[in-house]
Amino acid sequence: MSLWYDEGFSVYLAGMELDEIAARTAADIQPPLYYYLLHGWIQLFGDSEWALRALSVLFGLFTIPLIYAVARMLFRSRLAGLLAALLIAISPLHVWYGQEARMYTLLTFLCLLSSYFLLLAVRARKRWAIPILWVAYAVTNVAALYTHYFAFFALAFQVVYILALLAVQRFRPLHLL
Repeated sequence: MSLWYDEGFSVYLAGMELDEIAARTAADIQPPLYYYLLHGWIQLFGDSEWALRALSVLFGLFTIPLIYAVARMLFRSRLAGLLAALLIAISPLHVWYGQEARMYTLLTFLCLLSSYFLLLAVRARKRWAIPILWVAYAVTNVAALYTHYFAFFALAFQVVYILALLAVQRFRPLHLL
């Protein structure tokens, strides 16, 4: 196998029982969600190099249509969505980290998914959908925070976005944003 050290450590942790993963990551620098997922993934698909990296590939692929949806909604432009999807699909960093048995594509996916739910929640017109979208937003952010602590940066920017919307709401209704 040609896994590098951090990937090997991911596999080492994922090979433990779930309670052991929780205990080990409590003393480590990364939260446990990715290792839990990798643990289950290994149970299903084995521990070959290809199988270990396929989980990251999967989340990397899921990120492409998701960034299309976020960009299209944010900029109200199909072209913006297509451009964002193209840029992430050919991004050397996204492709690189999409091939590693590490949590980075999962983190990217979850941060984008929480942003998507945030945009849906602040623009929702149906009252019954609003609480569901806010719960989905919160759950996705918790998952992101249980994946990598850098998710705090995405959450911080989302809070700034919400505060900016609230400030603008003083001058016009929020549903027009």
